[in-house]
Amino acid sequence: MKMILYMTLLVSWLVVQAGGWATAALKELPEFAVRDRPVNVVFSMKHHGVQPLRELTLHIVAKHAASEKQQRFTVSELGDGFYTSELVFPSLGFWEWEIETAWPGPAALPPIEVIESSAVSVHETTRHQRGANLFVAKGCVQCHRNARIQLDNVQSIEIGPDLTGYSATPQFLQLWLQDPKSVRPKTTMPDQNLSMEEMSALTVFLLKETD
Repeated sequence: MKMILYMTLLVSWLVVQAGGWATAALKELPEFAVRDRPVNVVFSMKHHGVQPLRELTLHIVAKHAASEKQQRFTVSELGDGFYTSELVFPSLGFWEWEIETAWPGPAALPPIEVIESSAVSVHETTRHQRGANLFVAKGCVQCHRNARIQLDNVQSIEIGPDLTGYSATPQFLQLWLQDPKSVRPKTTMPDQNLSMEEMSALTVFLLKETD
């Protein structure tokens, strides 16, 4: 049985040409994967989060945290800046994974836990941890520093404010996350099409709330 995850994860990173940056947008951040069960991922590649990037040579590389065993997966282009790959994780535990490309460079994703199928019904992720994972997966970490996020393979342009000590009301933050331009029309922050659940988890993380 295949687990098909159409992802919205926005992962951005530094572009080494044209003075800009690019994003990889997947449609949903998976909370876990099941060992030996294929996971189909679909994602877009966009310049400045807007213009589709076509005909890129991409791979997804995953490394098992405990054994350092690596898996490398091919990526196929679907058209109009969209790409797809089928991933299979053969070992239990945490895997570090990223989108690999010669340009603009690797895009780190949050570590994913691989579990047995029998553990699916009892697997839980706190909203705070979910928010921290989304902060990486949606590309927030590429433009904003947060001292509570520490990943060795993240490339950041840090064009936004430091969010380590960010303070606001939950209502304002959720409005900003839902539609940045409705709050500040001239903002360069792209609309990330976040779900209510994703906005709630990011709010818990950024405002340092408890579950």
